[in-house]
Amino acid sequence: MRKRNIATENKLQKLRKIKGIIKEMQAEFNQLKSEVIENYFFDNTEYKTEKGIVLATYTLTVKNYFNTQNFREDYPSLYTDYQSEKNVSTFLLK
Repeated sequence: MRKRNIATENKLQKLRKIKGIIKEMQAEFNQLKSEVIENYFFDNTEYKTEKGIVLATYTLTVKNYFNTQNFREDYPSLYTDYQSEKNVSTFLLK
């Protein structure tokens, strides 16, 4: 095990605190967004101030996604032929 590094430990503690704040802020953001959508955007596509400044828009978009799971099940050999490997770094704050 490596020697304790106070500077790094302090930064990690600060990161944990910031992560908690971000989580709380994200929850508040999502709640407010849901309320605005429910209360205003059910029959409107944009919100403008009295001066005509657009503060928000709300649109419905249809997106197409490639279903990897079905492709892998239906064409396992072809799926394997197109797989590639790459190194990925992961930082997990506990």
